[in-house]
Amino acid sequence: MRSTRLSALLLLAAVLSPLGAHAADDKPVKKADDKAAARKDAKADTSGLKGITPYNEKLLKGHKLVAARDFVGAIDSYRAAIAEDDKNPQAHYYLGAAQLLKGDLTEADASWQNALRNAGADAVIATKARFAMADLRERQRRFEDSKNAWADYGKYGADHPKVTSYPNTPVERQKTISTWQDLEVKYGEVKARIAAREKEIKDKRDAGAAKDAAEEEKKSGGVKKK
Repeated sequence: MRSTRLSALLLLAAVLSPLGAHAADDKPVKKADDKAAARKDAKADTSGLKGITPYNEKLLKGHKLVAARDFVGAIDSYRAAIAEDDKNPQAHYYLGAAQLLKGDLTEADASWQNALRNAGADAVIATKARFAMADLRERQRRFEDSKNAWADYGKYGADHPKVTSYPNTPVERQKTISTWQDLEVKYGEVKARIAAREKEIKDKRDAGAAKDAAEEEKKSGGVKKK
């Protein structure tokens, strides 16, 4: 199975990437020609009417905490962002990434499902959430669920060609998972044969010991040794 460390690093890179098109729809800063004034207005603004919104402030704080590997703090910050706007899929997605990095796999899965549920027309977040869930199910060895999730990711990517996705990945992962499933079946058969052989040896050993004990008892005139 692919390295947990590699997947964690990929998620870390995703979390630290600029918000870009995924940023909440902030209203434009007035006096765009005066950069200093714009920065001052944005910093002072707490209502979200101009500059960075409270939602994005909490989102960016979460990213910084992930970079510092403070996953508990990042989770709290992303949850605070969700409290600001629970219909925005970004914080749900990044919350799942932080939870995975912390090792909370079940919680990560739930967060990505929430991200997907709220993605709406945001095909980028919908694509990322599908990828993350397919990878997570594979990590959990939920092989059939994972194969279905990879198939869903591949279909969604094909239906949304303008969004960056990896069309070869679902095909490769499904093949690899099928190989693992075949190996598990074969290993199960080998394991069963080994267990049967061990039982056979034990039964013979026990039978031999019982026979030896009976012969010893017969030689001693029916008096068992203590």
